[in-house]
Amino acid sequence: MLKSKGFTLSISTSKGSYWNDGRMNFQIKKIPSNFYVWTHEYSKYNKTEKSQKLLNTIRDRVRNLLLSTDLDIDLNFDYHKDVRYKPIPEGWDDERNS
Repeated sequence: MLKSKGFTLSISTSKGSYWNDGRMNFQIKKIPSNFYVWTHEYSKYNKTEKSQKLLNTIRDRVRNLLLSTDLDIDLNFDYHKDVRYKPIPEGWDDERNS
């Protein structure tokens, strides 16, 4: 579904140890030209509401899938470092418009 909307998602895994079952890292590497991730040019910590909502939706879906497996997997969700800042048009991140 993400690919058809212009996103590229990368998933990397690592083997666990005796105490946990491993780690899964989800990174969105490419975004469509009309999607904005960062609110400030020099800060990679402040995300727009829509970009944070996308990460939360993916996180919730993966957690729901893992509930039935009874595995102790560490999950990490974020945007790739190569996703660049773009100036956000007025009113783009308003929840009323979505």
